[in-house]
Amino acid sequence: MLEFVRIQKVFPVAVRRVSLPGPRFRAVHLSDFHLEDGFDERWLRRLVARVNREEPDVVFFTGDFTCKTPEFKTAIRACRILSGIEASVIAVEGNHDYLDGAAGRAEDLMWECGFYVLKNSWITVELDGAPVQVIGLPSLYRTDDTVLRPVEPEEGCYHVCLAHEPAWADRLPKGYADVILAGHTHGGQITMGGAEKLWMPRFSGAYKQGVYETRAGTMIVSAGLGESGPRVRLGAPREYGLLTWGSDA
Repeated sequence: MLEFVRIQKVFPVAVRRVSLPGPRFRAVHLSDFHLEDGFDERWLRRLVARVNREEPDVVFFTGDFTCKTPEFKTAIRACRILSGIEASVIAVEGNHDYLDGAAGRAEDLMWECGFYVLKNSWITVELDGAPVQVIGLPSLYRTDDTVLRPVEPEEGCYHVCLAHEPAWADRLPKGYADVILAGHTHGGQITMGGAEKLWMPRFSGAYKQGVYETRAGTMIVSAGLGESGPRVRLGAPREYGLLTWGSDA
C-alpha cells in the first residue's frame, strides 16, 4: 500500500508499506538522499522526525548519501540532522558515494551520522529474539573483486541484503537472502511521456520500484528521496519504506 505523507508543502514524501514473513520487527527503508550544498535542512529535519515517529527497530539505508560533486561544504550540518535518527541505521554505499561523492568522503560522512556502513560485509543483529544477518553489498559500479565475490550468508539466520543497484538480484545465487532492499532507480525520476526510459540508470535491471519476486529472494526497490541530474521529479514521488515482519504484519 502506498500512502502519501505531506512533510512539506512543496516536497511530499510517500510511504511504501510492505508486510513480510519472518521474525517480528519493524524497519524503515531509506535510500538515495543525494545530499549536496544547498540541501533543504528543514525538509531533512522533518524527514528525521517522521522516521522517529514510525518507531522502527532498525533503519536500513541503501546508498547514494551524496551526489557526484567535488565538495560538500555543509556536510557537517546534514550529519548533525541525520544523527538524530533514534534507531540504529545500517547502510551501504551507492554509485555516487563510490564515484567520488563529497570528494571521496561519502563513507566517512555516513559514519559521522552514526550509520553502520557495510561494504561487502555483514552484521548480525538480534530482533524478536532471532538472529538477523544484514549483508551489505558494494556498488556494481566498482570494478574490483568485491563485486565478483559477494559475501556468503551464514546458515541459521534470517537474511536481509542491502544492495544499492537492483541488478544485484540477477547476479546472486538462488535463495541468497530472504529480503533484498535496493534503491538507485528513483522510480524513473521523470516518468511522464515515457521519459524514464531515457533516464533509468545503469544496473537498474528490469526493476523500477516496488516489490519483486526474484530468484535471489524477495526484492523491494525504493524510489528514494533525492534526485540526480535534473533536480526535479515528475510522476515519481519521493518515498521511504515502512517494512513490517512477523505474524502481525
